[in-house]
Amino acid sequence: MICTIATLLKTTCNAVNPILEGELPFYGSRFEGILPPVVKGASFSIRKHSSLVIPLEQYVTDEILTPQQAEILRKAIDERWNILVSGGTGSGKTTFMNALLNEIVERGEPSQRLLVLEDTVELQTTAKNVVAMRTADETNLNKLVRACMRLRPDRIIVGETRGHEALELLKAWGTGHPGGVTSIHADNALG
Repeated sequence: MICTIATLLKTTCNAVNPILEGELPFYGSRFEGILPPVVKGASFSIRKHSSLVIPLEQYVTDEILTPQQAEILRKAIDERWNILVSGGTGSGKTTFMNALLNEIVERGEPSQRLLVLEDTVELQTTAKNVVAMRTADETNLNKLVRACMRLRPDRIIVGETRGHEALELLKAWGTGHPGGVTSIHADNALG
């Protein structure tokens, strides 16, 4: 199955190149496949995108956030604070970022320009002025963050920060482009 998906993605997955990452054609779900020798037996994971954006207010209704926490987040959006969402794999970081993006669009100027940078398309926004950028074989997130500076962003959103792009993102946010959102893998906010 992994090799079939590799063919659909116009690449190969074998003992020399045992890791396959990508988006499933037609569905857009995130696919990660691994073959021996890095694992004993072939293994894969499919992560399906959420079909709807959960509004921030629903987090309050479901008692995931307190009303005070939601107000702090709204203040952060209005005052263009940078927001870092942390959590483990599958903890809901992307779903929560979609809620924040929804608030940014609802509370912001209609003409604000959002730059959304991702490895795999997962974030959803209804912004009218959005430039969605994706990594490619020779274009990593670090390069995308540097390139987006010339595209007149009002806010820079990075789906997941996990490498050298963190420094470039901090520089971008600190040089006239505040109000961004990104996520990191961490057990808690302090981590």
